[in-house]
Amino acid sequence: MDPFLFKEHYPDHTRAVHHSQWGVCTLGYAMSQRGARELLLELGLKGANAPFDLLLRTFCNGDAGRGANKCLTTQPSLMEHHRPVGPSKDDSDINEEGGEGFRSVAETRMIRWSVRLNAEKLIKGEPPVDQYPDTDGMKV
Repeated sequence: MDPFLFKEHYPDHTRAVHHSQWGVCTLGYAMSQRGARELLLELGLKGANAPFDLLLRTFCNGDAGRGANKCLTTQPSLMEHHRPVGPSKDDSDINEEGGEGFRSVAETRMIRWSVRLNAEKLIKGEPPVDQYPDTDGMKV
C-alpha cells in the first residue's frame, strides 16, 4: 500500500510501520549490528557517490545496483525538522527551500506534541500544546 494513502485506510491517531520508501534526511535512525555492517560495506567500501541520506535510500530500496535491505519507518514520523521563528531562508543550508519570507511562529511540522515547542511547559510540569488538535472538539 502507498504510505501516502494510509490516512484513507486507518483511523485517526494510528501510527503505521512500513518499509521505508524514498526517504530523505537523516533525522534519526536505528539499526541492528548486522545492518550496520552491511551499510558500512555498501557505503564505506563500495563507494559513497551521493549525500548520505540519498545513499541510505538506495541501500533500503536496492537502487543503483545495490541489494534491497529491510528498512522500516513510521507514518506519521517520530521526528521532523523544527522551524524556528526567523527568516525562512535559514530552513536549509543545502538549498534555497525557504525563500525570502519570515516565520513569525515556530513549528515542527507533522509532529503533534513537539518536544521542542513544548520544552518550557514540559520542564515546568505543565500540559503540552497540541499542534494538531482534533477538529471535533474532543480533547486528547
